[in-house]
Formats: sequence, C-alpha cells, structure tokens
Amino acid sequence: MKASEIKKCPVKKGWHILPNGNRVSLGNRVKLGNSMEIGNRVSLGNDVRFGNRVTLGNRVTLGDGVMIGDRVRLGRDATLGDDVTLGDGITNARDLGQETPRGYGRAIAYHPERGVLFCAGCHNFTFAEAREHWGSDEYPDRQRGDEYLLLIDYAEKLAKHLGWIETENEEDKNGE
Repeated sequence: MKASEIKKCPVKKGWHILPNGNRVSLGNRVKLGNSMEIGNRVSLGNDVRFGNRVTLGNRVTLGDGVMIGDRVRLGRDATLGDDVTLGDGITNARDLGQETPRGYGRAIAYHPERGVLFCAGCHNFTFAEAREHWGSDEYPDRQRGDEYLLLIDYAEKLAKHLGWIETENEEDKNGE
C-alpha cells in the first residue's frame, strides 16, 4: 500500500493521520505521533520516531534512527542524516554530519524560545552550553572536545548565514 493511500491507522492511543502526500517513503519500524502533517516526496529511514503534532514539508529526508520530539516543524528540503535527535518545539534544522567513531548524529536546530541549539547525540545545547561542555578541562577526550569546538564555531557561522542569529552591523564592529 502506498503512503498516499493510508488515511488513518488506529493505534493504542489516538490516531495517526497522514495527509495525501505523494511519493512518501517510509522505512521499517517508523513510529508516527498523533496529528502529523507530511508533505510530498518525503523519505523516512528505518527506526525513525516522531512525537505528536510534527510537520514535515515537501522533500524532507530523514536518515535511519532519527528521533523527532513534539511540535517539531521541518521546512521544505530539510535533510537530516542518521541518528539525529531533535527535541520538542524545533522549527528548523540543518544536518552537520555524523561523528565517527561513535556515530552520533549532529545538527543545529532553531527553537522559538531557546534560540539556536547545537544537537549531538542526546545533547541539545545552546552554543555557550556546548562550548562549556566540550571545552571543559574535565572532558574525557581532549581531541574530540577540540574537534567539537571547531564544529560549534562553524555551526554558529552557519546559523548567522541562515538568519537564525542576528549579526552585528558594521557600526557595532567598529565600536561606533
């Protein structure tokens, strides 16, 4: 059965609702939350899990093992690699690739109340919290910590480029 043919699937609690999106591809063991909206040409990998009231725009691609919290909205053409976890309320995200050798998914995500978050494995940190965590003298693997600090610098520049963070204007840079 094509995903576009599925109207309602009864589950133990509530209903899963899929719209009539065209060319929706679902992997194995995908768990959908209640009241989801899925656009056209969406592709979901295996073992993907969603919270409730999630919206996926057109041409969204999610890798294997992705976990999405409640009230998350991913816009058109969003792509997240394997094992990325996004907490509740995220409204946009960009994949930053998988960490080797542990395989943790990494991304930046925008939350309307918390701002831009750096997501890695089970962590959803602000940039300041991420720098404190991976820059700590107590962090057990200094090389990995230093690599994360470089990635955080890149992620912050990307967030500014995307307009998720306001940049300083030229007057502020010149001290005027």
